[in-house]
Amino acid sequence: MTRKISIELEIIISIILFTMIVVSVDRYQFSNNTMQQFMKSQESKNDLLINTILPIIALNISLGLESANQEYLEQIVKQNDNLEFFELEDLHKKVIYSYKKDAVIHPRGEISNPNTYNKTILDHISNDKIGFIHLRFSNKELEEVKEKNRETTFSIFLITFVLLILFIVLIRRKFKDLKKLNRDLLNYDPKLNNLTLTLSQRDDEVGVIHNTIRAMVEKINSHAQELDEMNQSLEKMVEERTKELIQKDKILTAQSKQAVMGEMIQMIAHQWRQPLSTITLQISNLEIAKMLGNIIDKKQEEETLRQISDTIIYLSDTIDDFQTYFHPDKEATTIEIHELLQKAVNFALPRIESKDVDLKVKKSKDIYANVYINELVQVVLNIVNNAIDSFVGLQRKNKFVHLYVKEQNNTLQIYITDNGCGILEENIAKLFEPYFSTKGKNGTGLGLYMSQKIIEKQFDGKIDVQSSPEGTTFIVTIEAVQDILET
Repeated sequence: MTRKISIELEIIISIILFTMIVVSVDRYQFSNNTMQQFMKSQESKNDLLINTILPIIALNISLGLESANQEYLEQIVKQNDNLEFFELEDLHKKVIYSYKKDAVIHPRGEISNPNTYNKTILDHISNDKIGFIHLRFSNKELEEVKEKNRETTFSIFLITFVLLILFIVLIRRKFKDLKKLNRDLLNYDPKLNNLTLTLSQRDDEVGVIHNTIRAMVEKINSHAQELDEMNQSLEKMVEERTKELIQKDKILTAQSKQAVMGEMIQMIAHQWRQPLSTITLQISNLEIAKMLGNIIDKKQEEETLRQISDTIIYLSDTIDDFQTYFHPDKEATTIEIHELLQKAVNFALPRIESKDVDLKVKKSKDIYANVYINELVQVVLNIVNNAIDSFVGLQRKNKFVHLYVKEQNNTLQIYITDNGCGILEENIAKLFEPYFSTKGKNGTGLGLYMSQKIIEKQFDGKIDVQSSPEGTTFIVTIEAVQDILET
């Protein structure tokens, strides 16, 4: 965990940084200006000296007074302590006069050195070259100025530092009471009421903050007990309400199971009606043949008995299928999703034999999903049955209920679309509420409610509805994609 910087430390750091930056910038500008002014002054002084001696040297050379130049230049050297090197040459580079302080090297060619000068001597009358001089001035005075500037800067920083220390001590004294108040507040627990603040007599901002916090703590303590009582009352109410909701959910689940059981019995009746009629017809044919005295071929009798046996096996398988697909799954199973949809469609097919409805599953590729098969079959079957019911009393050609699947971002979207009568806009918002039904006495109002609960709890998904007078589309979204295989 990162430790936060206190306000006191932030103020101290800010003041130190601001002061040091201001002092540093000021000293830098002052030092820079001083050095530039000094260097310009030194340069002007050097130029004045050179411009003064050049005419005299030129005149002495023109008149051939070498001894006069010698005496003049020695005097110049004595009068200028900052002159490190001086050399006078004639036109043929012959040295007429030379002066060198200590171990100074010849300055010829050091054009980049601002203290080095290489000048040509011109005759005043003919303006011809008659000689050369080479000079170098020392930086002693500049170095002395720099040293004094450094000492001054150090003194200023030292004084500034001492003043900052005094200022910081003053700030810390001012923050002492606030820091103590902060520690007390951090340890404060309204339940324990462990913060006791006396009225501060200070009339500054710290005193105002102290007394304001004191008043606030007193109000918090006065309301803490009321909040505890309210929380206890709310907890009791929540507990009672939770028990009521659990009981209500149990009742809804039981009613939903009863509704599903009724639908299952109704579907079994649909599935059994035709096979039972077939068995009855085959037995009647044998009895009528015997009554008429017709001789029944043994092979024909065996074929009839075999057909009756196959039909009875079909009836038994039908019971097993319904018993399997309406039993809750405990573990998820991998299945090709279109096969699962076809199982739901097979249950609903007997209901549309006389309704001329195209009920089918559209498939473009294999999609394998890890799902609770029976629960998902129950949801799809319930929506398909509602779609079939939407055609009751509707005169429309080419009726259809189509199912197809889309895969997107590791989720499955099961589309169940029909061109029935649609759902009124005011009913869509209530569609998944318990006991709400548009079928009147024929509806329990629990099918879509329980379907939504199954999808949300078992599949962490959702059910969306899009409807218009031209039809309805239910979109069941679940997170169950395991693998996708192109057909």
